[in-house]
Amino acid sequence: MPKEAYPMVLVIMASAAAVLFLVRGPRQIGRKMVRLMGLVFPLLVFPLWGIGVYRACFILPAVILALLEAVRLSGRRDRSMLDRLLSPIAKEGEGRGFFGFSTYFWGAALASLAPGGAGPAVTAMATLCDPWASMIGTAWGGHGSSLGKTWVGSLTCLLVSLMTGLSFSILFP
Repeated sequence: MPKEAYPMVLVIMASAAAVLFLVRGPRQIGRKMVRLMGLVFPLLVFPLWGIGVYRACFILPAVILALLEAVRLSGRRDRSMLDRLLSPIAKEGEGRGFFGFSTYFWGAALASLAPGGAGPAVTAMATLCDPWASMIGTAWGGHGSSLGKTWVGSLTCLLVSLMTGLSFSILFP
């Protein structure tokens, strides 16, 4: 393994360990682990099969999720198929708006349209920085911003994004 990969490998390993030590409750652990599994796309699909397959892995599910979200939010009160599928990993209160799972795929699909490896790099950055910001912000948050985010969590997000982005750009120029 090239030495340039060490920072990203360190962040990925620390992410898995942090989920196990900092996150409380099986639902929260499940949510974070499902999120970290999103690294399969930028770290395996993109290098092995290229940007075309990578884009298809996000654009097709993004379209399907958009249709399912439209049906779900159309006003029917019974539990939709999407509700049943995502309820084990959904955040509290997500039923009133878009599921985080859907927004993740929509953002990754949009990022995949960027030229070269920028889309996979952005997806890897978002996949790692969001759980870190949440975990560190919850554990050592302190004062928050007007948006309800903690400064410690935001700084953590920035640092993890920087490490991941630099490592990714060196590994996949």
